[in-house]
Amino acid sequence: MCQEELQGLLRIILMKHIKVLILSLVISLLSLPSWGETVSWGELVTNPENGLVYKIFTSVPFTGSITPTLDNLSGGSYKKGKKHGVWETFYENGLLRSKGNYKDRKKINT
Repeated sequence: MCQEELQGLLRIILMKHIKVLILSLVISLLSLPSWGETVSWGELVTNPENGLVYKIFTSVPFTGSITPTLDNLSGGSYKKGKKHGVWETFYENGLLRSKGNYKDRKKINT
């Protein structure tokens, strides 16, 4: 194999790796808006003026998940400070009590 053929083969291999890397990066970036943090109830506060939920000591409405605790037996997700997605409430023994789906704070039928 001559040097030109070898360089051409290396370019092809390099381009395939670059394509895979770019595709992985695009997929990661597309899922970025759905990334959020998981917090406990004690880290959130509701603004009485607009009804939106914020993480304490921040000025941006909270996006992320809240996990149920023994003090508050419900959990789900917030998007821009509003209940969004599946919310579950549990009995004190840990069994599921109810489950609902929300969009922009409003319960929707599924």
